[in-house]
Amino acid sequence: MDLLENIIKKYYYDKYNNITNVEVNFSSPQFPLNKKVDKLDEKIGTIDFETYGTNLGTGYHQVYAAGFSIKDHTELFYIEPLETSNDFVYNFFWRLFMHTKNLDGYTLYAHNLGRFDSVFIIKALTKDKNFIVTPIWKDNAILSITIKYLNAKIVILDSLQLIPGSLRNILKSFNCNTQKGQFPYKAVNKNLYFL
Repeated sequence: MDLLENIIKKYYYDKYNNITNVEVNFSSPQFPLNKKVDKLDEKIGTIDFETYGTNLGTGYHQVYAAGFSIKDHTELFYIEPLETSNDFVYNFFWRLFMHTKNLDGYTLYAHNLGRFDSVFIIKALTKDKNFIVTPIWKDNAILSITIKYLNAKIVILDSLQLIPGSLRNILKSFNCNTQKGQFPYKAVNKNLYFL
């Protein structure tokens, strides 16, 4: 009670001697501020899937190609003739964890992860109990997926949440030397892929 008495400053009463208001001092707590870290995080990369399907994004899609890039290392993978889309995504991550040195601790960015790529990742990896997949959701979209396999862990974040817009427009707005090209998505389908 002594603490409250020290904080309370003014009482207000009505004509019947009832308290109508009490004014108190408010002191906001001091939040600890972390020191600025000037060290560049070098464990950042990108990941992407290419799909074919119906209605260019609104129909049933299958993954036929995938790739990732970290530091000076980029790898591209393409589906094999007898491989299903689901098996391809599973095999892609298995190769990623088994054959990429020092992958542990990397953050990979995928543009539109939350509403597209995440579906393929979760569906393919949850069939193997050795892959521990932990998605974080917000408003019906996945913001990130943490994937653990053996002693390694990666986090995949949705770059669309950081920089909204199409990749083409983002590259133009940052005056990047590399621009997104045109790809004939309608030309890729199951019947033409292995010709």
